[in-house]
Formats: sequence, C-alpha cells, structure tokens
Amino acid sequence: MKSLAKRESHHRFRIWSVALLTMVCVGGCRGDTVEIVAPQPAQIFGWGRQAPSVRLEARAVSSQPAQRVFLSAIITDAQGKTVDRVPLYDDGTHSDSHAGDLSFTALYTPRTEGIFQVRFKAEWERNSQRVARFSEARSFEVVRAPYARFVDKLAEERPSVGASVSMSVALLTGNDEPYKGSLESITLQASSNPNGSVEIPQSLTSQPKIRYQFAHPGEYRLTVQAVMNYKGQQIVTEPDTMTVIYNTPPWWLWGLGFLLLVVGILINGKHIPVYEHEFSEQDPNTGIQNTLHLWASEPRLELENGQVVLEYVPGSRQVKLAQGKLSTMGEEPVERGVLLNEGERYRTPSGKILQFRETIERGAQPVTSRWVPNTFPKILTVLAGILLIVYYFYLKNQIAQSINL
Repeated sequence: MKSLAKRESHHRFRIWSVALLTMVCVGGCRGDTVEIVAPQPAQIFGWGRQAPSVRLEARAVSSQPAQRVFLSAIITDAQGKTVDRVPLYDDGTHSDSHAGDLSFTALYTPRTEGIFQVRFKAEWERNSQRVARFSEARSFEVVRAPYARFVDKLAEERPSVGASVSMSVALLTGNDEPYKGSLESITLQASSNPNGSVEIPQSLTSQPKIRYQFAHPGEYRLTVQAVMNYKGQQIVTEPDTMTVIYNTPPWWLWGLGFLLLVVGILINGKHIPVYEHEFSEQDPNTGIQNTLHLWASEPRLELENGQVVLEYVPGSRQVKLAQGKLSTMGEEPVERGVLLNEGERYRTPSGKILQFRETIERGAQPVTSRWVPNTFPKILTVLAGILLIVYYFYLKNQIAQSINL
C-alpha cells in the first residue's frame, strides 16, 4: 500500500511539473518574434552584368534572455519550391553593422531571375532547449536589366581628348550581348570627376553617344550607367568607368614656330650688286664726245634716236643689246641680245664709236621681296617655323579626332 501511494504521488508530481514547464514556456516564449528589415515588400533587383546581391536582414525580438540565437532565411521560388537556405550573421561581418544587437544580415546572390519569397527562421536556445519562430513570407523579384559600357574603352588606355568628347555607349545584357528590348523604359546616367558638363541624348538608340565637356586640362574619370523603369521602380545596373586625359598641344610649339617664321622673314634675303655703267659716244667726223650712263634706276639707254637700245642686266657687269645692231671695230656684227663687255668698243649704225668705259659698283639690292626665302639661312629658318606650326595643328587635329571615340 505504501508503495502504491508513493507511485501515485510521484506520478502527480510529474504531471504538475510538465504543466508548470508548459506554462513557463508558453508565458516565456509567446513574445519571441522575427521582424523583417530587408528586402522591402515587392522589392525588385536588377541583374545586369552580374547577379545582384540581395540584402537579407531580420531582427530577432526576444521575450527573455537566451544563451544563443540563430537566424536563417528560406528562399522559395514562385512554385513554392525551396531553392536556398541562407544563414544570417550578427557578428559585425557579412554586411552586419553591429555585432550582438540581434539584427542579423546576409547577402544572397540568386542563381536565376524570377519571383521569390523569403521567410526568416529564428531559434532561441534557453537551458539547452530551442524554440523556433518564423516570420511572414516576403516576396522579391530579380529581373534582367541592360547595363551600359563604353564602346572603345579598351581601344586605348587613358586616351587624350580635347575640351569635349563624345563617347559611344553600348547597352548590353548577360554575357556582353546586345540589348534587344524596348528602349522606352531605359535612361542613362552619366558624370565625370572632376565635375564636367554632360549631355545625354533625349531619345536613346542602340548605341547612344554621351558628350562630356571639360573646363580645364587634366585627368577625368567618366562614368555611365543604365537605369530601367520597371513596375514603378528604378533598376540601376553596374556603372562603367573610363579615364581620359584632356590635353592641349604644347603652346611653345606654336610660339617657337611663329618666332622662327618672323625671324626668317626679317633675315635679309639674297642681294645682288647694283652697278653703274659708263659709256662714251664719239663722232669721228666732228670729234664730239658724249658721256652716257646706264644704271638700275634708268635701265634703258637709247642711242641713234632709239634705233639702238642698251638694257641694264640686274647683278651683272655686262650690258645687254636689247634693240638694234652694232658692230665691232673689226666690222663683225653684234646682234640683238648679245651682252656687251666692259672696255670694248663698238660702232653704231651711223658710224659713231661707242666705248664701254667702265662698270662701277654702287651697293646692293634685294633680288625679290623680303617675304621670299632665297638664301639657305632664310629658307631653313622659315621652314623650321612652318614645320613647328604645322605640327602644332597636327596635334590639335589628332586630339579633335578623338572627340568621337
């Protein structure tokens, strides 16, 4: 009898113990919940060149202290099939901002586009027992979106450009394949660092051009990215960057070239001596003798009432018989165009004796205008100046051609 009573007492103690533990668990566990922080309801993530990183964040709200808390995310597809289980962390890593604040985070990379649902599971460990709670389901969507790339980014590293440059941009999807979708929902965002003026076309084409303008020479980092409007949300894909250098041709090329050109013009050109030719005309019948002169300022000397004309030859000690006929003292004819020499005697058609007495040098005069290079130093200096100026504009033209990269 005593044994039976003892067993009944022990049984009643076990029932009350279980009831008491149940009441404690219900009372203590009823306030444990999971609050979703990210993703936002119906949030959309764009898959551009690479799969997006979906931020998963939830807070474990505890009703009482626990030795340990665990939190994970269950990802399902549109058909409700579980596609991933992702552990979340509260250790200050994995994009978690503060360790130990019961706010758990992780970055999830989806394997494909589509509509997904995420539910967060939190587990509290108290006295070697675990209590689990689930959050509500929250949906998010991953869609393919075009991304922008500079077309000639790899054609030249850090290309030199002028004060403005038009950069061709390609819209791509997936593995750098051309985007073939509608352009109505696509816009471009572009900038430069340091700040410069950016002109984006109002209507996009398959390969639009963005014009960048720079205020000062230097290095500029250009950025472009595509934005897709989808279900009322803006999907921004990865930006593309490119570094260019705004150069101007060295000013000293132009300055030195101009200086050499001016010096070349000022250098004296080729000069020829200026001569004064003296003749005497004697009538053998009367003995009357006249002295005649021919020089550069009066280049023609008429004799015999214009029947014989002598002409000054620039830079020469000789005189040309331009018109009429003469004869030597030996009665040999001197035809038109023959050059007369100093010290010789000739007979005119009327029988007078024409003696070429002497030639006197009276200085020098330029052969042509100062603008004409006709000596080696003048040619060399002018040519060097022209080449430097031409090279300056060549460089400027080369930079100008890089406007349409």
